[in-house]
Amino acid sequence: MIYFIKHTAYQDNKNLGIKKGDKIIKVFADSLEELLKWGIKYGLRRVHFSRSGVPHFDLWGSYIEKCKIGSIGPEGKKLYKEHFFNRKKF
Repeated sequence: MIYFIKHTAYQDNKNLGIKKGDKIIKVFADSLEELLKWGIKYGLRRVHFSRSGVPHFDLWGSYIEKCKIGSIGPEGKKLYKEHFFNRKKF
């Protein structure tokens, strides 16, 4: 299953065109294979992939719309605590 977590950028990243406060979506999955298939489906590039904590994609700007990510429910905070805060890995 694919999971989405919404948050805001905590600092500027001029190389990526991200400003502090911009909306960012973290995308992760039950397996690395499933995550990479999802990324290929939407044409994501290496710059979107992160291995910090659990491997995931970071999406911002037009890529949020390109990947057709709608509203994200309240389960996001729970998933963040389970997978990112505790640094669980595949």
